[in-house]
Amino acid sequence: MLEAFTAVQPNRGAAGIDKVRLQMFEAHLADNLPALMRDLQTGSFEPHPLRRVFIPTNETEFRPLGIPALRDRVAPEGVRRLWNPLFEPVFHPASFGFRQNRNCPMALEAVLELHRAGYSFVLDADIKGFFANRSHQIILQNVAERVADGNILPLVEKFLTSGVMDNGVFKPTTIGTTDFFTARELLHTLDSWIRMRLRCMKTKRNSFPDNHQIRNKVFDRLGLLTLERLALCRQDRGFVLAPRLGQSLAGSPAA
Repeated sequence: MLEAFTAVQPNRGAAGIDKVRLQMFEAHLADNLPALMRDLQTGSFEPHPLRRVFIPTNETEFRPLGIPALRDRVAPEGVRRLWNPLFEPVFHPASFGFRQNRNCPMALEAVLELHRAGYSFVLDADIKGFFANRSHQIILQNVAERVADGNILPLVEKFLTSGVMDNGVFKPTTIGTTDFFTARELLHTLDSWIRMRLRCMKTKRNSFPDNHQIRNKVFDRLGLLTLERLALCRQDRGFVLAPRLGQSLAGSPAA
């Protein structure tokens, strides 16, 4: 549990509905961590509802965000560290999201390596509400495929159904998950499905189906996924990371 607390400590973050901030929790760490471990082991642990806040995405739109209590950030991190040895071996080498000792710069470097090796097609997709619209049943099935501990699944279900407090009103959560919990496992399932479908649709070297075919045969089959952006492009002079910068990822001017 100390390792789990150390992992979430640098993120700091706002307090949850219990109003316990990092400094307050840390001041009584010798008591808080053993108590948290005891609750997890006995099955008496009950996560607090998330505190609902809204952050602006542009001048007129806001995205809902759930702020967990600090103890409810430490607990899933501890669970995740227990099942890391079970999930890590099945993750694809090209998967970098929410994985320990992996980050965005490493993912970009992997893309550059593929580009230098001659690969020039890029599938760029942005899925709206991917975590917010995931079925709890599917999430639990994904976990159960690798985790045999009978105490883990009920705990995961508690986190999924902990609800949110929105302006003092409790609202149950019947679908979706917070970004920090089971995120890697969901992304692994998505990555595997996309790779399988694209491999079946690819007919010859450097030949891919168009965007319409990808949408119909890959993403729509997953269900509950709304694509905000989908682009399959070929860039021989370098992949464009941020078009507004007018500079390609490889350093050459964007075409």
